[in-house]
Amino acid sequence: LTKFLAQQGLTYRIVVLSNSPVGERFSLSLTAVGRNDAITSPLTVQGENFSITDSNRSAGADSWESAAPHAGTGAGTSMWYRWEAPFSGTFTLNTQGSGFDTVLAVYQGNLTLPWTMRKVAANDDAGPDSTWSACSFEAEQGLAYLIAVDSSLGTPGGAIRLNGLRPAPVSIT
Repeated sequence: LTKFLAQQGLTYRIVVLSNSPVGERFSLSLTAVGRNDAITSPLTVQGENFSITDSNRSAGADSWESAAPHAGTGAGTSMWYRWEAPFSGTFTLNTQGSGFDTVLAVYQGNLTLPWTMRKVAANDDAGPDSTWSACSFEAEQGLAYLIAVDSSLGTPGGAIRLNGLRPAPVSIT
C-alpha cells in the first residue's frame, strides 16, 4: 500500500517491478482519498452553523491514532476538519445523516504535534439506538478546533455528514 498527495496538473507514472524472469500478473487499484485524511491537512469549515458531506471510505490512520483512539474507539479511518470559533459559547457537532457508525472527537492544540493536543469533546453514538455521534463543548472565539470523524471499530466507512450548530440562546422570562 502506497499513499501520496497528488497535485493537480502533474502526470504520474507508476512502475511495478518483479524479481521473476518471466514476469508476473498484478493488479493495480487507485483510489482518491480526500486531502483531509491526514490531521496535518484538515478541511476548513466555517460559520456558526454548517453541514458538509465527505467520505472516509478509503481513509487511513495517522500514526498516533491507534494509541489514542477517538472516544475510546475508532478504526483509524478518520477525516479531519478545522473550525475557528467565530463566537464564544456552546457549539454542537453531530454526524446525523452519515452512512455508517461514526465516532466524533474535537481537539484543541498544536497541529504539528497532534499527540499533544487536548481532547475537548468526544462521542461514539448519540443514543442507545443511534449510530451517529454528537457532542457539545464551550468554544472560545478565535480558537481553532480540530474535528475528527472516524468509523467505529469494525465498521466500514462511507458517506460522512458533519453538522455544526450554535444553539439558539434560551430566554427566561
